[in-house]
Amino acid sequence: MIKEEQLELGDIQGAIIPGFRKDHSAIIAVRIQDVASCKKWLAKRASEVARGDEVLAFNRLYKSIRKRRGSEALAPHALWMSMSFSFDGLKLLRGEEIAPDAFDPAFVRGMFQSNVGDASPSRWVIGGSTETVPHILIVVAADDSAQLAAEVKRLRATIVAANGVVILGQPQQGATLDGDLRGHEHFGFKDGISQPAVRGTASNDPKDVIDERRLSPTDELFDVFASPGRVLVWPGQFVIGYNRQDRLELTKPRPPATPKLSWLRNGSYLVYRRLRQKPHVFWRFCTDSAKRLSKKTSKDISAEHFATLLVGRWPSGAPLARAPEADNPAVATDDDANNDFLFSERTPLVKLADGKIAGGTLPVASADANGLVCPFPAHIRKTNPRDDPSDTSGPRDTKTRLMLRRGIPYGPTKAAPRSLEDDGADRGLLFMAYQASIENQFEFVTKTWVNQENAPHDSDPATGQDPIIGQSSSPRFIRCALVDEKIQLPAPWIVTTGGGYFFTPSISAISNKLSV
Repeated sequence: MIKEEQLELGDIQGAIIPGFRKDHSAIIAVRIQDVASCKKWLAKRASEVARGDEVLAFNRLYKSIRKRRGSEALAPHALWMSMSFSFDGLKLLRGEEIAPDAFDPAFVRGMFQSNVGDASPSRWVIGGSTETVPHILIVVAADDSAQLAAEVKRLRATIVAANGVVILGQPQQGATLDGDLRGHEHFGFKDGISQPAVRGTASNDPKDVIDERRLSPTDELFDVFASPGRVLVWPGQFVIGYNRQDRLELTKPRPPATPKLSWLRNGSYLVYRRLRQKPHVFWRFCTDSAKRLSKKTSKDISAEHFATLLVGRWPSGAPLARAPEADNPAVATDDDANNDFLFSERTPLVKLADGKIAGGTLPVASADANGLVCPFPAHIRKTNPRDDPSDTSGPRDTKTRLMLRRGIPYGPTKAAPRSLEDDGADRGLLFMAYQASIENQFEFVTKTWVNQENAPHDSDPATGQDPIIGQSSSPRFIRCALVDEKIQLPAPWIVTTGGGYFFTPSISAISNKLSV
């Protein structure tokens, strides 16, 4: 067993590790008008920020109660808050101490001028210019919408009373979709299945690991995966001050990066993006393309199948790698199968701690090195190529690009998500992701893999951009095994309408540095 370091969860914000995991969220954007008044306000709010150890303890309790009762009924509720700061916000609070070379270069530049393919930042709802980037971003998360509303009302009252900070616009609301779309995004696909696991312990007990280990200690992959398909990543990839992931050795760490400011330890960089989705445009394209390709190939291709080729998973969440011809709900609902697959190599069977084989008798994933099952430009293969050789330094480089995603949908649930008509509603995803380097993680994935036509798979001919989240200004296209031709994509059906880059400091940094 690999020796893992203990994380200072009492000082790390719980939004980062282990994550809030709530059905309702509100994002409050704040600008500083008077520094002295703002610091007094921050000093009072610091103790309200959720700590990682508190959130982990609650999540464990919630999971235990749900497992025992077999239901979420009467499960405990909790309300959490996080605080993050823009570069300009930190400069206002700490003055000359905030030198650009002490921070990630992308964080200093800001998202609106990061050149990740976003169109018209000047039209963004928030964050499109120096004057509209929030100095402080507050995220409030709750199990109950009424509880969330009450807390937002209380926080707004404290901001008004502080007389040194102001709210930009209205708080942005987010919520899990209703009914059968619970856990899905607005195109109708199950979301959030693939997440890295954080290597490390919550206490000095080596068995008190932050992310549960479901593999048998006798399985050869025990030190690589926390659960089937969920790769273990050293915590320094997400939180500053800890061991980082090595590009070649999966289980041996690189030493921690030494921050130029000691109080950056236990902090993380947050990317926040308000992404508007256009389901009618997406499904209209899938419907038309399926009809055209069905005639050309003499195969009966449905709109759902074509959409699945763009995403890499069926709407249920079943990956193409394990359900290549048709959706398989049994794979989708089995947490030991729905994320357990490789791309280039045949996926090995793994033994669980209870002695069973993960996935039981469900279909396994075969080797797909040529992209014949899951196309190279499919969203899940573009953003996380897993064991595929990448255009940079090989398949293991992928682990250094992973992020902790904490997003949530916003806007009304569409009664028929596959409707080809526009109902005029503003809906989409509030994308949030934590990492130790925006430049080397979010921006690398977006600029180099998502928006380029020949990355991360350096193939000839090029296979195209990410059809789901690609924001490239050049004509977008994809190639897939259904037909040997470029399939031209229309204007993006996901459009950035706001956001920013932020630093989520430790709780002690808020108390002892930013509020004094």
